[in-house]
Amino acid sequence: MALLTRFYRNESGVAFMEFAFALPLFLILLMGVIETTNFVYANQKAESAATNILNIITLQNEVSTAQLADMSSMLPEIIRPFEVSLDEYKVIVTTMERPLGVPFGYVRWQKEFGGAPGDSKFDFVDGGTRAENKVKPAQVNNFAFVPGDQIVYVESYFHYTPVLDVQLMRDILGLENDSYLYHVTAPARPRANTLRRDPDDAG
Repeated sequence: MALLTRFYRNESGVAFMEFAFALPLFLILLMGVIETTNFVYANQKAESAATNILNIITLQNEVSTAQLADMSSMLPEIIRPFEVSLDEYKVIVTTMERPLGVPFGYVRWQKEFGGAPGDSKFDFVDGGTRAENKVKPAQVNNFAFVPGDQIVYVESYFHYTPVLDVQLMRDILGLENDSYLYHVTAPARPRANTLRRDPDDAG
């Protein structure tokens, strides 16, 4: 009985048992902090890429499709240390305007660069009429076009792989198996007066 009593009162392994139970929880918490921080940073990079490309475009008074492609190809450099191939990112540039005498804003042109999946949030019919490409207020957060207005949006997608690519982390962040981060800029007016010509017609 004395031996059993001593065994029952022996607490020399309690700390080890507590550590063994706590370690998995600590590791999950640590993984979550690392992954969440990385995810937030990746989203900031997506925003930075779209905004930087937009800033360069709005400084032009004429821009060709080839120049837009060059500007869009800066995205992989802007989002470093995240790495993407041509098929893992997309940049969409959309220009809208309301010329004098036209009672509504419409999408004048839209260009896509990169091979990643993902569509623009702005409806556009290539070769369509002004009426067919009329801007839906909800898509531009009720932006109020004034006569003579022209605005530009840039949207960016890039493929994101979690640092700890396990299903638990994807579930916590709400990520699908093949996840793309998306960002759309606020509307910006060209600072060099206006983008005068369709990029396909510019030199």
